[in-house]
Amino acid sequence: APAGKVGIVIETPLDGGPAIIREISDTCPIINQVQSGDKIIAVDEEDMRGMKAQDVTRLLATKSSNKERKITLRRDLTYGTTSVISVVAPAGKVG
Repeated sequence: APAGKVGIVIETPLDGGPAIIREISDTCPIINQVQSGDKIIAVDEEDMRGMKAQDVTRLLATKSSNKERKITLRRDLTYGTTSVISVVAPAGKVG
């Protein structure tokens, strides 16, 4: 994501899986690339699948001064299929 606030709210699922995007701000610079329900599986190639939402948020915040952050997501599609996508988020706060 490019520099600036990312504008997403994430939570830890009850099953302990990857952190899930729950809310997306209207001002989110990557609003057209992310969806509610997307699972965050990596940030800048660092595996996030075993991390709680607060830890993912904290990591994204520590990278807020970076020019950009690469967020890799797993998206569940219809008929039990999934897609893995990467988006580039701006530097700055996540929420």
